[in-house]
Amino acid sequence: MRNIKNEFLSLTVELDGGAMWSLVDLEDNEELLFDGDASIWDKHDAVLFPFVGRQKDGYYEHKGTRYDVKIHGLAPYQKYEVKAQTENSITLGFSSNSETLKVYPFAFDFLITYTLVGKSLTVKYTIVNKSDEEMFFYVGGHPALKVDTAKDNNDDTSGNYLDFCTENNTTYTLCNNFIMPPENIEGCIELKKDVFTKYPSLVLDRRNDTTVLRRKNGKSVKIKSSSPIICVWADDKRGAFVAVECWWGLPDYWLDTKRELKDKHMINSLKANQVGEYEYKLEFINKQEI
Repeated sequence: MRNIKNEFLSLTVELDGGAMWSLVDLEDNEELLFDGDASIWDKHDAVLFPFVGRQKDGYYEHKGTRYDVKIHGLAPYQKYEVKAQTENSITLGFSSNSETLKVYPFAFDFLITYTLVGKSLTVKYTIVNKSDEEMFFYVGGHPALKVDTAKDNNDDTSGNYLDFCTENNTTYTLCNNFIMPPENIEGCIELKKDVFTKYPSLVLDRRNDTTVLRRKNGKSVKIKSSSPIICVWADDKRGAFVAVECWWGLPDYWLDTKRELKDKHMINSLKANQVGEYEYKLEFINKQEI
């Protein structure tokens, strides 16, 4: 693991999977991520590339050839190298190799840069297409943010709210991990567990570059990004967290699955030797600052 910090925040990242392992508010000595209880979800965060979520039946096609792929693609299962590090910033990366080409037939470099500035963390994904053809992909994050619980019940997360900063939102719901037809939900939801019984995940068209997690204790987290999709997920019975995920893309549709990679809904692409950058920002606000 590697650590960076500034006056306000301390971030620890894992080289296995490249994700955040701990993010601590140094003013209050409070952990800001889920604790990774393996009986609920054994992670604190995840990096998603070149897919977000699952491909129907576990495979896709490129130019008529079938490729079997795990959930979220390659990024969560790789060993990352440290490419650069300062006191408050670190860049991790991995590159395509003979094993990745078996499941994703493109040559690439994939980099993640974590940067602390004041009370905020910026996460930037840099993708370099080293193939001699156009490359198709999805990318996204999966930070599990801590929420507050009732004093007598560590699994009661009522009183925490997620504000999408719009009057209403179009949301796709996930059924058996795949996208179902969209419906509208209100612009601010209370993060009760029964929300995630009805909607195992909420996958929303982003209409605003800011989403705000308003914690029961008065603290807030602003999630800022230009990503077209934001996914909201939590366990429907246990765990004091909500994952607020900025996605550039979608999992497969359940009813209308396009197998060919280039034809998939909301697919991203880079031409040969082109570089793409995708980022989100978490800004932590203490109650006295609101």
